[in-house]
Amino acid sequence: MTKTLIIGFGNPLRSDDGAGWRAACLLEKRVHRPDVTVLVRHQLTPELAEDLSHAERVIFIDASATQPPGTFARREIHSAPSIPETFSHDCAPPTLLALAHALYGSCPQASVVEIGAADFGYGGRLSPVVETSVKQAVELILSIVEE
Repeated sequence: MTKTLIIGFGNPLRSDDGAGWRAACLLEKRVHRPDVTVLVRHQLTPELAEDLSHAERVIFIDASATQPPGTFARREIHSAPSIPETFSHDCAPPTLLALAHALYGSCPQASVVEIGAADFGYGGRLSPVVETSVKQAVELILSIVEE
């Protein structure tokens, strides 16, 4: 069983929206433990519910339009109270947790690390302030993994 599942997601072609994606890429290079799995995704899809069901904890990493640019915050999240009858090809973390519980009978402890973004325009680079906060968020996540 995967002890910790880390899922970084976002669009690396939309500047700072790729912050979660980039953080997961950095973590892939630095985490070499059999009990930790790092996934890099453009978006969260329902198929990830099975991966969540095998983990004890999951850490989602995403860019945030509400978090001040250049900052990041970690917060605990919980399963959505219900699963929508219909949804598109992408899901929010609470919906994925609910799917894991409904389909597989298991729901891991979960948190999200939100990285404040400044620019969601077209571009393949993070803004300098977000690049710095991505590196700091990676260090935070590495310390969580080592707990």
